[in-house]
Amino acid sequence: QTLSVDVRIVAATNADLKKEVGKGGFREDLFYRLNVVPVRLPALRERSEDIPLLIDHFLKLYARRNNCAPVKIAPEAVKRLQSYPWPGNIRELENIVERMAIFTRRDILRVEDVPQEILQWQEEEELAELSTSSFQAARALFERRYLCNALRRYNGVISQVARAIGMSRKNLYMRLEDLHIDYKRFRV
Repeated sequence: QTLSVDVRIVAATNADLKKEVGKGGFREDLFYRLNVVPVRLPALRERSEDIPLLIDHFLKLYARRNNCAPVKIAPEAVKRLQSYPWPGNIRELENIVERMAIFTRRDILRVEDVPQEILQWQEEEELAELSTSSFQAARALFERRYLCNALRRYNGVISQVARAIGMSRKNLYMRLEDLHIDYKRFRV
C-alpha cells in the first residue's frame, strides 16, 4: 500500500554543500532536493553587532534557570567579547557568558571576568598588529592599553590612577584626551 505524504525538510550544515557536491562529497540530487529555499545565517564573527543582545539574553536565561537576579555587563567587557572571532559561534558565546555569570561575585561583569583565553587572543592580535605599525602607532597603542588597565584597576578615579602611575592629574587628563580615552566609562 502506498501512502502519500507532504513534508518539508529543514536541514542545517556548516559545510559548503555546493563545494562538497563538486568534490563528490555530497550527492548532487540530494543537494537540489534540499536546496529549495536556502537560508544563509552568517557566523557570529560576521555580525558582532548582535553580541550585546545575545549576551543580555544569555544572562537573563542563566538567571531564570538558576532562580537568581540577572547580572549586567560593563560596556568595556562587551567590546572585548565583540572583538573575539567566536570559532564556536553562538554556542561558544553562550558557554562563555554562563561561565562569567557563574564565577562573578559582582552585579556587573567586568573585563576581569572575561576568560583569559579571549583576552590572550586579543593581546596576540594586537602584538601582531604592532609588528607592522610605525613606532608612534605602537607607542600610542601601548600607552592606551597601559592607561586603560590603570583606569580599570582604579575604577576610573583619576587621582588614584595618577598617583599609581606617577603622573600629575593635569598631565593624565591631557594624555587621556590625546588618546581619546573616556575615563568615565571605567567608573563602576
